[in-house]
Amino acid sequence: MEIDHQLTPKTVLIVLGGVISALVLLNLAGDFSTYALGHGHLYGLIPLFDLNREANIPTLFEASILLFAALLLMVISVARKRTQAADQNSWRCLALIFSLLAIDEACAIHELFTAPLRESFGLGGIFYYAWVIPGMLLVAILGVRFLKWLLGLPRSTRNLFLLAAVMFIGGAIGIELIGSYVDASGSRHTLLYRLLIAVEESLEMTGVAVFIFGLLGYMRDELGG
Repeated sequence: MEIDHQLTPKTVLIVLGGVISALVLLNLAGDFSTYALGHGHLYGLIPLFDLNREANIPTLFEASILLFAALLLMVISVARKRTQAADQNSWRCLALIFSLLAIDEACAIHELFTAPLRESFGLGGIFYYAWVIPGMLLVAILGVRFLKWLLGLPRSTRNLFLLAAVMFIGGAIGIELIGSYVDASGSRHTLLYRLLIAVEESLEMTGVAVFIFGLLGYMRDELGG
């Protein structure tokens, strides 16, 4: 009996959603252990799944899905180049951007700008994490750059990409602004701050997962698989 195994966009989304849910729940379990039970390490398990730490499993996962999205974008750009499509450079540029995002996620490069900017301009409050200022400027520039390309996409793909962007940027910058204010007010080591981290990271990861879902759907519908 032959079984047809087919990797569909929906299957990928379900798998990614399951992993994201597991990572968020493990992080929240660590928060419960820390703030309710008074155990903040548990033989290294809590730091291993802490969404606010670097060089652990959530960081590796998010960097991996960003890199996967970059790979899909590059595949699409190659396919569009073969048909001499006018938008091939936009796909290629996005592939580069997502590759850089993956590197940044793994190395936290954007955080290196926080202290110099904060000290130079005396920033505080919602801009205590000062990297968000150049981050918002970059988002605005990229929004203008890719607006025409986005409007030229099939409706279903465009809507998924917009949803993914709102979720990712809303977490990476929107919730970050709130967390910045909470941290600046001296409440970094509180359950409220930890809950904000969980919301921020879950939005970012889910945004990337929705984007990958949209990319795979575009490849299936527009590129023949």
